[in-house]
Amino acid sequence: MSPEPRVYLGKSSFTLKGLHHKQIQQIKSAWGPFLRLNQTEESKSSAVCSSRSPQSKNSQSLPDCSVQESWEIHFKHEQAPPSIVPDYQRADDLVLSIQSLQERRVLSWIDGSLGAIEASIQIVLQRTLAQRGGLLVHASAGIYQGQGILVPGPSGVGKSTVAREAGFDQVLSDEMVIVEKVVPSDMLPNMSYQIFSTPFWSEGRTLPLVMIHAPLSLICYPVKSTYSKLLTCNPAEATTHLLSAITLYELASASSQHHKSILFDITCHLCTSTLSQKLLFPKYGPWLHLLSWPKVFN
Repeated sequence: MSPEPRVYLGKSSFTLKGLHHKQIQQIKSAWGPFLRLNQTEESKSSAVCSSRSPQSKNSQSLPDCSVQESWEIHFKHEQAPPSIVPDYQRADDLVLSIQSLQERRVLSWIDGSLGAIEASIQIVLQRTLAQRGGLLVHASAGIYQGQGILVPGPSGVGKSTVAREAGFDQVLSDEMVIVEKVVPSDMLPNMSYQIFSTPFWSEGRTLPLVMIHAPLSLICYPVKSTYSKLLTCNPAEATTHLLSAITLYELASASSQHHKSILFDITCHLCTSTLSQKLLFPKYGPWLHLLSWPKVFN
């Protein structure tokens, strides 16, 4: 019997049941350090994540990435029965049903493709993040001088170019990033959000996959230019920009509108509590060292 892989994303984990050996090897190759195949590897997950956090003046105050929610996704390879009322359905490759919120158990009928497996995880991830006040964002992100920088936007705005050329110390992703809300504590009085890396990148990735997280210090909205510069961006502008980049799988259930309302409220809070700026950037770099940074980087 093939081992049951477990995927670690931010503060959530997903045990993937019912996958064939070939599919497991495929996701192992695609997702690298985010996947664990046995208990020995699983027990190392928190240590791996903490050890790969940026070594900076902020790294001592970062909480570890211990899992807060564990889900089971049971994959089925036959056609979904007509009696199933799906929470999400996409063309011919995916029908997903959340069987139990209490037990965090999901059934997913898929065509066997990596895309359908990936989407199944992301659908559940966006839900569990929202319940904790977090988001799954179409964005690139990197760490510079110990600070996390999120660069959100739809396809074509230059997320991958920024990730590749800017000159980050480390890159979390060029396509999809997890934003987790930080519970206030005496040790973390000023940090509101963290960003976590994911294995979800655009095609043609040239940078390494790493499991890292960092305090979210700045949100930059990319604007293609011939030079690099940071410009002011007020919370209303920031909210409009960020809403266009939130990952949203349209749920088929009656709770869809409520879920959208929750995502809107989270986005508004994130944009009012985190510094946002417009980022003018050229095609080639590095250029981060040329920017006039806000005080948080000093």
